[in-house]
Amino acid sequence: MKVEDDYIKDKELQDGLSKSKANGMNWWDGKEEYKPHAYIHNLIKQVWPVHIYEGFEYWINDYPVGDQLDWHNDKDEYAYKHFDTIIMPAEGIVYYTHADDVEGGVLEITNGDKDVKIHPKKNRLVKFKTGLMHRVTEMRKGKRRSILVNAWRKKPNTFNVKDRDVYDEDL
Repeated sequence: MKVEDDYIKDKELQDGLSKSKANGMNWWDGKEEYKPHAYIHNLIKQVWPVHIYEGFEYWINDYPVGDQLDWHNDKDEYAYKHFDTIIMPAEGIVYYTHADDVEGGVLEITNGDKDVKIHPKKNRLVKFKTGLMHRVTEMRKGKRRSILVNAWRKKPNTFNVKDRDVYDEDL
């Protein structure tokens, strides 16, 4: 697990990431650019400049006050829903574009017999095995927005439907 503050040094990239939009779950093979998501692709290239992955799944989470995310592990949602099979990504990141006046919204990761607690902070990158159980505690105050990326050795079945804007109901 790695936590790095002030991760993005390029102000233009920071601003672009903070304004990025990516509806639903999205897939990128790491090669062909999809212009509307160029800033997110640049983040991915900065995290994994050289890689062995078939591609990357990414999405954006905005947590309003009162929201939380229960314990879970990241997985191929289609394979789980249709075949009761758990296939997990190799690793992933959480990159905070906003963490304004935040209370709550803590990323907790189960690492063996202890939980690691990581508070949201703007321009913080957290890299970890997203197959580990993790959650986000209830947002009590402020704005918390993050870009999430999972690196996959093999393209997940979730994206057999389409590569962009995939929602739970599409599965």
